[in-house]
Amino acid sequence: MVPCSLCERMPAEPNTSQPSPPRPERKLGRILLTVAVTVAVFWLVFRKVDARKTLDALKSSDPGLVALAILVSLVANTLIGADKWRRILHGMGCWLSFREALFIRLGCAPIRFTFPAKSGELFKAIYVQQNQGLPFLRGASSLVVDKLLNMWGMLFFLFVGIPFLGEKVPMSAVVLPVLFVVLPMLLWMLRRHVYAVLGKLHGRVRSLAEQLLSAFEEMSTARKIGLFAYSVLFQVSELVTSYILAYAVGIEPSVEFRHMFIIVPIVVVLASAPWAISGIGVREPSIAGLFYFYGYGPLEKSMAVGILVSAVEYVCPILVGLPFMPPFLKRIDIAWRKPNEAPL
Repeated sequence: MVPCSLCERMPAEPNTSQPSPPRPERKLGRILLTVAVTVAVFWLVFRKVDARKTLDALKSSDPGLVALAILVSLVANTLIGADKWRRILHGMGCWLSFREALFIRLGCAPIRFTFPAKSGELFKAIYVQQNQGLPFLRGASSLVVDKLLNMWGMLFFLFVGIPFLGEKVPMSAVVLPVLFVVLPMLLWMLRRHVYAVLGKLHGRVRSLAEQLLSAFEEMSTARKIGLFAYSVLFQVSELVTSYILAYAVGIEPSVEFRHMFIIVPIVVVLASAPWAISGIGVREPSIAGLFYFYGYGPLEKSMAVGILVSAVEYVCPILVGLPFMPPFLKRIDIAWRKPNEAPL
């Protein structure tokens, strides 16, 4: 295995720079809370939506189109997703092979999609720390960059879609780019001042912020642009799968692809809420509501599309990753044995 070149130049981080793992009862409490929220949302939704008609719409969906959507989703979520993260690590001086990046992504999929706010992604940082020698916070920094690029890549479609729709757009289509694009860019330009303020609050807080953003800081502008373009390509898959599944269910009238540029980015951002497991319970009514906003229906079929999107984009990658999870975990020194070395 080729070690990270960065680690040959930098000393290992002291254990004090890493937070201790949360107590098991706290993690269980957060998981139970997110499950309770998800169940409550579905209960409220199906008081307004006919569950039987939604089930009928799922049963009558075109299996060939559903299979096509699954194929598109798996190619994006496994192959392209693994390669994108590998390229981010390369920009940090960690020369992970594509094969190992794919193994990590598959093995971590059941973990990251079932933990609240995808906090299971931190297992990737633990893996590269213990198998590649990349310090934990450096690995976490690569994940921060990956998520930011995904969010910006998805919101890019809002900027493309709004001018060309030539009709009303939801207020969220205006608010979300401000919150997740304009504001972060402003904070980035003023990061020195932000670091100074954090340093006054607590020196360790400033150090943590600097390390988590270190990957983005050190990458060249050309590499950032290239990774952003790759993220846009990666996120196109979710527009395509949502469009295919709308046809599979038989949404009336036929969905125009241009509306996907508005609907999907808003749904993805809303479904990233930390109180939802993989966005389940948020994504489905959001899709139904936005389809209704643009005159598509009936509501039960729109809910069926939301359920299928959750199954195709999130449940299927979990199922594919299950055989890889045990060997993935075996390659990791689980943090409960060495709590100061690899936090969960």
